[in-house]
Amino acid sequence: MADQYSLSKLSTATAKCKMCEEGVCICRGCKKMFCEDHFTQHRQQLAVQLDKVIYDHDIIQQELTSSTSPTTNLNNIRAFTEIDQWEKETIKKVKAAAQEARFKALQLSSRTMNDIKTKFELVSKTIRVKKGAKSYAEPDLNRWEQELEEINQDLCNEKLNCALTVYTKNIEWPKMIEVELQQIPSTKVRFDKLSVKASASIDIVPGGYVGLASSNDFVLYVENNHKNLSLINRLCEKTTIAWNNIEINDMCWSSYLSKFIILTDSKLFTFDATEFKIIEIKLNKSLTEKAFWNCSCTEQTLLMICDEWKSS
Repeated sequence: MADQYSLSKLSTATAKCKMCEEGVCICRGCKKMFCEDHFTQHRQQLAVQLDKVIYDHDIIQQELTSSTSPTTNLNNIRAFTEIDQWEKETIKKVKAAAQEARFKALQLSSRTMNDIKTKFELVSKTIRVKKGAKSYAEPDLNRWEQELEEINQDLCNEKLNCALTVYTKNIEWPKMIEVELQQIPSTKVRFDKLSVKASASIDIVPGGYVGLASSNDFVLYVENNHKNLSLINRLCEKTTIAWNNIEINDMCWSSYLSKFIILTDSKLFTFDATEFKIIEIKLNKSLTEKAFWNCSCTEQTLLMICDEWKSS
């Protein structure tokens, strides 16, 4: 007996297959009765459903594997880069502010001392001059003693009473920089999940070929008989354009010319979708000796796959 289901020999009077009225097997999962053939089909359908589950599982596993490191995500890399840049700029600004504070502290500490030095140098110069000229007397000596006493007192006061005080502002560092998680709309397309109904469709004869090209506004195609070109606009309106029955190998859209290019074995044509005009392109001799297979356009360049007529 299997894990997923059980087989029971039952009479048709008690249970019948949902599909053919001949029930001999019961599915443990859905509790429905099937004949042997339809039970096999039922299991095959479950296998297909399991394949889809495994596919979804593998897609998620791949996403998880490719996103193991948060620093490998492009958006995360940008965020870490911004944090590093903010750190460097903040450190630079902090160092500049500290250097400015040092310079100001040096100025403040030197200001009073410079005043004392200036006063002392004046007294010192006067004493030297008077001494050299031997022109000093009691009043000079008394005045000098008093001035030196005042300078000494100022010097003591400077050392005892003056001190630099640093004031800093409290910084809430955790709030200086913040990181938030924002949801970014995904640009990844899950083609297996697309369910938009086609606004227009093209019927193809089994085994037939349909040449097809498109622009932003039109879809151009040729059906199997190569008698007509069909043009569909954005409103899904179809226009039929007569063709010369030459078999078309390929066609493409040229944004540079704003026209479709039609490729046959040996000729090139342009088709104006607004004026419905078909014009043959004159080719140089070297190209007339080639067989054209496929074409594609990129800006001003026309790319073609071709073969020499006489090549093996």
